[in-house]
Amino acid sequence: MAVTSTVKYPQYSFAMEISKADKEVIKKSKELFRAYSKKGVIVNSSYENSVWLITDETESCSISFQIDELEFSRFAKPLLDCSLSEYVETIKVLITASFGADIKTLQFISRGCRKLLVVLAGAKDMAVLTDNAYYLLDFLELLPGESVYKNTLIEELSDLAEYTQSSTKGGSSPRNLATYQTYFLFTDKLYEFWSIACPEEKLFYFPVYLWWNLTSILPLRPSEFILIPRDCIEQKGTKHFLTIRRTRLKGEKLKAEYAIEKDYEKCVYEIPENLVFEIENYIKGTAVGYESDIFTLFSSAYHYQYLQYVRSDNSKHFTYGNLRDCLRYFYIRILGDNMGYTIREKLQEIGLRELYDHEIERISLGDSRHVAMINLIISGGNPVICKELAGHRDISISANYYANIKNFVEVLSFSRYRKDAPNYDISTLPYLLSKEDMPILEDGGRCASEKVKYSDYRDCLTAISLDGKLLHCESCCFYVRPRNTPKISLQNIIFAEQERESDLHTSFDFLLKAVETVRKGLGYQDTIQSALLRCQSSALQYSNVLYQKYKLEKELL
Repeated sequence: MAVTSTVKYPQYSFAMEISKADKEVIKKSKELFRAYSKKGVIVNSSYENSVWLITDETESCSISFQIDELEFSRFAKPLLDCSLSEYVETIKVLITASFGADIKTLQFISRGCRKLLVVLAGAKDMAVLTDNAYYLLDFLELLPGESVYKNTLIEELSDLAEYTQSSTKGGSSPRNLATYQTYFLFTDKLYEFWSIACPEEKLFYFPVYLWWNLTSILPLRPSEFILIPRDCIEQKGTKHFLTIRRTRLKGEKLKAEYAIEKDYEKCVYEIPENLVFEIENYIKGTAVGYESDIFTLFSSAYHYQYLQYVRSDNSKHFTYGNLRDCLRYFYIRILGDNMGYTIREKLQEIGLRELYDHEIERISLGDSRHVAMINLIISGGNPVICKELAGHRDISISANYYANIKNFVEVLSFSRYRKDAPNYDISTLPYLLSKEDMPILEDGGRCASEKVKYSDYRDCLTAISLDGKLLHCESCCFYVRPRNTPKISLQNIIFAEQERESDLHTSFDFLLKAVETVRKGLGYQDTIQSALLRCQSSALQYSNVLYQKYKLEKELL
């Protein structure tokens, strides 16, 4: 992550990219301060003052850097691994980098950085930082010092910013994901790049490669992902297993011990051989110069070496910020410069949005976990997703998945209709057999389920009618109507679409109630699994109706 500052002088201007508040950046910050003092924007203040007075000729405001030293030493210093002087200097760097914004915004940034200290002291909840989240993300990325808590805090603020970006009074809005075409396209281009990348590029971009392959299937938080141990691979017989760290906190920061071994638990998952091969190659390739105070998988030394940056003395392990930088450079250098794609920022609205040719939206690190959660939900009951959903500290967070699940199903249905979408692991659309292979049903219709063909009737258990009737073939996404059945009108399809969408919404409400019951200790994990199966059935039925609608609309053109 980097902050871009536009420096304006009377004769010229230039853009300055800041990645850390080091000595050189502080020197540039002081130059900016002097330039704006000469312009009369900063009044009767010195850079070293604890209060700056700023004016835009219509009004004036003070920007305060006054922080209680004792309080800072007691709470903030051990959590953020930085000194009070570094904290204050970083606020000043961010303020000067933001020159050009209105003076109230500059004051707002300063207040947010001081408000963060109140949260660190435990006097206020994270919710008070909602409005300041975006500026605080920049601030923490610039702040010297690395700690597990700081990385987790960055992720918390990132989620807070995403969930509240377009919210209105009365509730939070869904996470602002990119178009789902972007996630498919990102997968294709990542693999395309990986097939031709040189060894040096593979070592630098490996964290992004593993992040996408792992966290888009297993819903890991980015702060958990970067803490994968260096010795993470274990072989048992012919199978390989990956050790990862999962947080025990689930957002309850006041109960944190601020130590990896106490705040995280090690979990083991089976992984395919191709990922094992890539992980082992990465470990071998980064062995020279590897250094980490917490012995995690990724090498910060190679990261800075590849970028030709001078690593600061306290950068002893690969951080959340390093991972964000790696993803940012993948977009700029690989997708943009090498492949010629135009990078589009995420749009605010939720819905079926098309990408133009050679256009891709920007993905955030937290998106992959969200996509994994959606995939697991509409793929049916899964112990991992049951645990994840039940672990949310806020039911509204779980509720935010609905709008994106609906969008996900719509995009998959449209891609299926166009017949040009590759087969992705995250897709749950049914595979249709050829007509000759489809078993004939009693009403003359056919069943397109490959499982049913081989006397495996698990797909039948998801065929539930709107009135709750089990094994209802006509409600199943694999059901193919007999030829003599009257042709369905567009009006009937639209009515069916409304019913299926309503059923999806009802199924998701049922899931949320099941999750809430389990969270309160009044239910069982099996209840969530049953609700997930119902969601899966509703999603597949909704997808099938949309597919039929696209086909019929094409025929009527």
